[in-house]
Amino acid sequence: MSRARALKVVVPIAAVLLALTLLGLLARVKPIPTDVGAVRTLPGGTILRLEKVVLTNGSFNYMRQSGNKWARMIAPALPPFLRNRISISGGGFGFGGDGNTNLILITVTSYNSSPGNSANVRLAA
Repeated sequence: MSRARALKVVVPIAAVLLALTLLGLLARVKPIPTDVGAVRTLPGGTILRLEKVVLTNGSFNYMRQSGNKWARMIAPALPPFLRNRISISGGGFGFGGDGNTNLILITVTSYNSSPGNSANVRLAA
């Protein structure tokens, strides 16, 4: 077998083995752990959930709607008299960018205002 012919066989096999080795190593790399979505119960019974973490030097807008996923999806298609019967509320806020880097943490806090009352939800940034 000539040297050129041997290289035509060996080089592709070596390339495939190298690619498989790299893919195997990448598959073993674990994603960076994050606490987004984590729920903590504070000593007074308040429930705190980390909703979103953003590091930005530009403007940022955030919108949130309460209610379940299905109600939020069908609400825009419903006529107003039916939409008003579904308990969906929402809000949002925004920050303008001035070129400085900003770390924005958005949390959702659920708490009972007094015994026997339904839970209140508060969004904070």
